[in-house]
Amino acid sequence: MYGLKKVADFFLYTNVFVSICVVALSQSTAIICGIENSGMLLFVFFSTLFSYNFQRLIRFNNHTNSSRQLIWIQNNKNFVRSLTFFALFFSIIYGLKLSFNSLIFLLLPFCFSIFYPFKIKLFNTIFTIREIPYLKLFLISITWSMVTVGLVVIEGQLAITNDIILLFLSRLFFVLAITIPFDIRDLSFDSLSMKTIPQIFGVKKSIYLSLSFLVIFEILSILSFVISDFHFSLLVALLLSSLYAGILITKCHRQSHEYFFGYLMESSSLLMYILLFIIPKAFNILAT
Repeated sequence: MYGLKKVADFFLYTNVFVSICVVALSQSTAIICGIENSGMLLFVFFSTLFSYNFQRLIRFNNHTNSSRQLIWIQNNKNFVRSLTFFALFFSIIYGLKLSFNSLIFLLLPFCFSIFYPFKIKLFNTIFTIREIPYLKLFLISITWSMVTVGLVVIEGQLAITNDIILLFLSRLFFVLAITIPFDIRDLSFDSLSMKTIPQIFGVKKSIYLSLSFLVIFEILSILSFVISDFHFSLLVALLLSSLYAGILITKCHRQSHEYFFGYLMESSSLLMYILLFIIPKAFNILAT
């Protein structure tokens, strides 16, 4: 059991698992749009790995909380630094294979990711982007949606149609929904000046808001199915993904184990891809 725990901690605290989940969301977009995007998946993985570890190294430098994640990073700081450099190197290697339009499109999420943890001085006020009131949740959701939908669409050279806009909005609300629980987790660490959703509304109302975002995701998914030509099996997969995320959200509280957030909540993205991959095949078998 101790060995399994070490492996679980490694995948969680090095952000390997969350990087896999971002790749899964990108591949979910490819399945829905009916395109191949295998050429950019390695870029998405390594750039996510670099971004999260870079932010952790900056944010946790001289940090005062004693979370298990911080303790693990402090005990393995040299390894995390090496992994971050390794991820940056391969992000550049695979990034150079992307189209010029994709690289231009990525400038905004790149800036969000790089400057997110840094202290900025403006009008004699020192702050970080993540500490701007009400902004943290939306920055994360917009960045994830741009990478997992926008980048896939641009690399696939798809036209920006109503279907694509609906897909982007549905992804935005899905990520909003599964991100709020992480703000609940961080209540003990986030500065009150950040004014996160749980700080403003409390845990119970935040859960209701998260579930409301999932309902919007479901409505947009159904609307997308109605006006586009993607198969009913894909809609089933999306709705089942939402159901899974909704069940987890109702079980969420600030004392939940970090594995609950880091693995179960994050796995909502991974499950979406798995269901989008498996359920259409099941439909095809039943149809024959």
